[in-house]
Amino acid sequence: MIVMKKRIQLDIETLKVLNEFKKPPQQSYDEVISNLISDLNDALMDNILFNALMDYLPASVYFKNCEGRHLKVCKATQEDYNEIYCKRLGLEPQDMIGKTDEELYMPELAKMSFKDDIHVIESKNVIINREEHTPPEGRYFSTTKAPIFNKKGDVTGLVGITYDITAQKVTEQELRKSTKSLRNLSESLMVVNSILRHDILNYLTQVIGFLDLYKIKGDEFYLERVYNPVQRAVSLIDKLGELEELIIQEEPLKPYNLREVSENVLKNLSSPTVKSNIVGQGIVLADQALFSVVENLVRNAIIHAHTESIDLIISEIEDKYCELKVIDYGLGITDHIKSKLFQPGLKFGKTGGTGYGLYIVKKIIQRYEGEIKVEDNLPRGTIFSVKLKKANLSRS
Repeated sequence: MIVMKKRIQLDIETLKVLNEFKKPPQQSYDEVISNLISDLNDALMDNILFNALMDYLPASVYFKNCEGRHLKVCKATQEDYNEIYCKRLGLEPQDMIGKTDEELYMPELAKMSFKDDIHVIESKNVIINREEHTPPEGRYFSTTKAPIFNKKGDVTGLVGITYDITAQKVTEQELRKSTKSLRNLSESLMVVNSILRHDILNYLTQVIGFLDLYKIKGDEFYLERVYNPVQRAVSLIDKLGELEELIIQEEPLKPYNLREVSENVLKNLSSPTVKSNIVGQGIVLADQALFSVVENLVRNAIIHAHTESIDLIISEIEDKYCELKVIDYGLGITDHIKSKLFQPGLKFGKTGGTGYGLYIVKKIIQRYEGEIKVEDNLPRGTIFSVKLKKANLSRS
């Protein structure tokens, strides 16, 4: 206190200022000065505490004036800007004080931040936990901004606080992915259970019935009847193998040439009575199960739709996707059946198979984050359209 008093020079200007104070009755100038020094000490302590907070906060805190210039930033803000943002983009580190976002950041990011600043200042409202994504850095942030008022109630600037929530976002994405995988696993296991307990058990019951009749009557006709349910059971077991691969598949997706896959499938399923044609090219992200997808669609067209010709059209769409259209000119599918075509166990027509082929096809395509749809091929036949992500060969 004594040291502070010695530093105060009561010149004429200071006395003029002090004369303007409305001092309480019976209060001397020494008391006024003493109170003033006490207030200065309090302000000094507040400033020390404030600076300590600004230095050690695990978040980005900054103050701006109404023109968007940085008045003060915390230590983390400046370090993050220099060490992460500037280094990653090859920019020269610089002091943020006195500069606008336009002078510091990429145009898109600066424009978005300035828009928020203007909203806060003009509306005098707070923006709370606005999530932002910065593609160049691949980071996620949560930002809150609030207006700063003077004693008259006028807005003089704003204060912002931004948290890096990248780790949280990555965890959320992994959790969503795990939840989706568990849901798919649960659904697939229910289908496996249905196949084992219902379909295969039903076929075995038929086999036992025909064998019992053979034992009783000795007619080989009943032995011949055994063949059909056995074949159907074998086909279902093959589908179970595909479903098992679908459940346990953990390999990352890689580029596959859609035309080469289609050519390979048509070669294996070639029939002298069915004409086939392939048009177009496309490289997609998939795995070995892609062969099963194309084979199921082509086999259905040949065996169940009884088409005399089949076209496979490959094209690039929407910059990021490729589309495969499997077009047949066969019997077609009714609207009633189309609405539940990809449900497990659905069989229709005289040559209905296991009822699980298209269900597995859809599950595989969903794992690729693609889409499949079915529509009429007027005047006759069906079109299956498969939309898959295009492979980025420059990164492969």
